[in-house]
Amino acid sequence: MDHARNLGIVLDSKLSIKKQVNSVASVSFPTLRMLRKIFKWLPVNTRQTVTQALITSRLDYSNTLYVGITAQLLRELQTIQNTVARLILDLSR
Repeated sequence: MDHARNLGIVLDSKLSIKKQVNSVASVSFPTLRMLRKIFKWLPVNTRQTVTQALITSRLDYSNTLYVGITAQLLRELQTIQNTVARLILDLSR
């Protein structure tokens, strides 16, 4: 096993945060795809609440570990945030 999970944070043997970012992304994107199907019937404030509970809270939980991450990993996290914003505001890509 090349990684370990402690308090919900995934670290590899080099103490890299890459597995954590991949874990957050692998949970966030399927959830966002499911939410997209029902959000057209919900008001914006409800969309904000739901995405805060299901997606943004995952990003915020370990945000102090993201200091100094590579540009590629930062883009992955930013993509999640951008997708959440488009979903809340019902904007196209």
